[in-house]
Amino acid sequence: MLWLPPNHGICPKRAGSQSWHIHCILIMNMKSNEANILTRKREQLIKDFLAGRDAPLLEDLTTALDEYFYSVFADSVTAEKLNSAGNPFALVALGGYGRQEQCIHSDVDLLILFDKKVPPDAETFIQEAIYPLWDARFEVGYGVRTVPESIAMAFERYDILTTYLDARFICGASHIYSAFMERFLTKLNKPEYLKNT
Repeated sequence: MLWLPPNHGICPKRAGSQSWHIHCILIMNMKSNEANILTRKREQLIKDFLAGRDAPLLEDLTTALDEYFYSVFADSVTAEKLNSAGNPFALVALGGYGRQEQCIHSDVDLLILFDKKVPPDAETFIQEAIYPLWDARFEVGYGVRTVPESIAMAFERYDILTTYLDARFICGASHIYSAFMERFLTKLNKPEYLKNT
């Protein structure tokens, strides 16, 4: 069982609340279990591929990652708290993961997208969702941004712009993802931008 010291930063600090501390330990254990399930799925996919079984390896690994993020998001106390406080967010797959072509040894590229501001509790969600993947030896690259920040960065850096071309909604607030894609594609298709490329 995973042990976490009091005030470790993963759970909200509630002085004298032993039951809340135990609840947080169980949540982090659950996230680690979900990452372990994902690891076993990845290992089985590799074995099947090496054995010559006809299976779509890249799509199946993408699906396994999607299922991990669905589960973490659905069970996250932090995601629920952020949503209730008026700070909903979307999880967005980028790059090869966004194209549903997640290679075994490629980074899992993820955007955690907020509408107008990134609240401090976003870090807690990152700890719930990303840290277990790192512990399970997945390479995860992620950004936590607002829609305006994401648009601005896309047109300052081509490496970011190209990953956004493959953006795919995973879960969370779909309206934030839709607004982002609409603004991104509108700006991308403006004549003045196309002239400068």
